[in-house]
Amino acid sequence: MSLIRLYTDGSCNVYQKTNATGSGGWAYIFESDNLMVYDSGRIVECQPHTAELLAVIKAFRFASEHLEGRQVELITDNQGNKGQLDRVRREGHLKEAKPEDVNSWDEVSELIQSFELVNVRWEKRNSHPLLELCDRMAYTESRVQTYSVETHVRVLSAEEFNKSKRGNKPI
Repeated sequence: MSLIRLYTDGSCNVYQKTNATGSGGWAYIFESDNLMVYDSGRIVECQPHTAELLAVIKAFRFASEHLEGRQVELITDNQGNKGQLDRVRREGHLKEAKPEDVNSWDEVSELIQSFELVNVRWEKRNSHPLLELCDRMAYTESRVQTYSVETHVRVLSAEEFNKSKRGNKPI
């Protein structure tokens, strides 16, 4: 039985020591045998830990939908997530989770139960090419801006167009 590797990262547009929120992004890469799948997304308003946690949830959801019962190794550059995941794996829940994260950690607990073995490995930021790719995807998602552009379009017939800016020259 081959090992599934999940690389995860999150990014948020606020300084980690504050309680402020900002736009964020999450990303994961799923690697198994000769298959590699990646996904990322944007969070309109979040804190840094929320983006990191959502990346973990999305990765485990994908893996559990496609390859239940396998051995999984989660690779993260977030030491907080590593410690909390190790506790969830051992105890089945996380007692000291932030109130807004309790449901998310409960979901992580349920998701990891569908695998034979879950190992969590911490790697230094950008020390692995796939972690670096996750970092770039999450960062890019966190910086995406949604714009509303009002456009006024007037449809011209060929005859009207010819008479307007081009003078009487045919198209």
